Amino acid sequence: MRVAAVGDNCVDAYAHLSKSYPGGNPVNVAVYLRRLGMDASYTGMVGNDAYGYLMKNALYAKGVDISHLHTRHGRTAVTQVELVEGERVFGDYDEGVMADFKLTEADVEFLCRHDLIHTGIWGKIERDLGRLQQRGMRISFDFADKLDHEVVGIALPHVDYAFFSYTHEDEFIRSYLQLAQQAGPRVAVATLGENGSLAYDGHTFTRYGIVPVDVVDTMGAGDSFIAGFLRAALYGEQLGDCLKAGAENAAVTLQYMGAWELEANTKQVLDAAAIGDNCMDVYPALGTAYPTGNVVDFAIHLRQLGVPVSVISTTGEDDYGRQMVDALRGEDLDLSHFHTAPGLTAVTYMELDGNERIHGEYAEGVLETMVFSKEDLGFAARHTLVHSAFWGKAHEHLADLHAHGAVVSFDYATKMDDALVPQTLPWVDYAFFSMRCTPEEAQVPLRRLHGLGAGVVVATLGEQGSVAFDGKDFYTFGIDPVEVVNTVGAGDAFIAGFMAGVLRGESLEDCLKSGAKTASSILGIFEPWRKTR
Repeated sequence: MRVAAVGDNCVDAYAHLSKSYPGGNPVNVAVYLRRLGMDASYTGMVGNDAYGYLMKNALYAKGVDISHLHTRHGRTAVTQVELVEGERVFGDYDEGVMADFKLTEADVEFLCRHDLIHTGIWGKIERDLGRLQQRGMRISFDFADKLDHEVVGIALPHVDYAFFSYTHEDEFIRSYLQLAQQAGPRVAVATLGENGSLAYDGHTFTRYGIVPVDVVDTMGAGDSFIAGFLRAALYGEQLGDCLKAGAENAAVTLQYMGAWELEANTKQVLDAAAIGDNCMDVYPALGTAYPTGNVVDFAIHLRQLGVPVSVISTTGEDDYGRQMVDALRGEDLDLSHFHTAPGLTAVTYMELDGNERIHGEYAEGVLETMVFSKEDLGFAARHTLVHSAFWGKAHEHLADLHAHGAVVSFDYATKMDDALVPQTLPWVDYAFFSMRCTPEEAQVPLRRLHGLGAGVVVATLGEQGSVAFDGKDFYTFGIDPVEVVNTVGAGDAFIAGFMAGVLRGESLEDCLKSGAKTASSILGIFEPWRKTR
């Protein structure tokens, strides 16, 4: 049995304790179902901030399928919480990117591959329930204590299991459950706190009390009840046994602090993996060569901006390969999955015409047969950010990397009309293109490219600056003026600066500014990047 939880998420931030805890009804239900041994997924939206990465990493560590947990540029939903004499006091709430959450067609298809869908009053999918029901889906809905909310009337006709929160059994809640069940659900359930639970199935009322325990914290108890009830219902148990299963699961949660504890292997550090090509730019006239390539340049610049970076690629067992390895190791990059293979390192022979670089003959060397192993890809997916590029040979793996929760950035260079673009953009959170036009002229192609599925599309425009589009607004930034010696690698440096801003949770305007600043740092030197040691 497999359950899809969909809708809202929220991080409870305890600023005075410097601690944050992921939650939200669908999130909690998914985690509790995993605790009960069931397969569960969560579909929703988080921002590109530390809270968003915490949410994704925590759910991944719990074994919840987060392949449809989308990352959007902005803030993750957060509630500020204080403890006053042992009691929680809830402060400001910021809905963040969840304010714009909508199901995509891909989400709908994914949800319909489950045995049941669970959502709640803040989930924002109440108007999608009808078409999900028409696809034969069983639906569970938590209305919490919002018995008079307008969503109740919208959702009930399409719900199989309706959950409400109340305080005790009285004539009001009995009548309410009868009316609610008559509106559509198979069963209407009210959780009554220390007074147990009450359910109505259209014929009779069924009651169950509580499982006595020493209560430490009530946070998440209601969501635990729902998870226990649903598991029992999916396995065909009688209504009374479903209520009992809910009470037993809630009792487990009542005995510890918080809704659920983070796994010990929940990653707390923001890091990146650069997977793809590497190359030596060889200048025969100068008798010198420089380690480069999109992922190499990106990785070095991002590391110099303070982000831990791993490089996943293959180089040759020749002098150029040894030079490549030595250079990357000198920049404090993780090379645990940077391979050497018998053969020649990829080389581009460069010529000079004044200050202009002329790309001459290219020999692909060992990159021609480079493939990424299952271990390489699993290692990459454990990073917060995975970056690759058009020539990186990782494009066929983007969907899997994205499904494991990684934020994916990809450099398409000038290839915006290539067949690879529509094939990969649905799995790319930040897509970069190089164009030669004004910011105004870039808006039409950026709208088209965004429509193919990317989260944010960015165009670098040379001396015209850069422009980004998130599906709603365009953001532009110019350049940091500098005396230009070399433009080779400036685009890779821009991407690294931009993505460093993303990992810091900056606005798109500030990310563009960060990209321009990083690009300008190498425009005044001959090399593609500055050595730090």
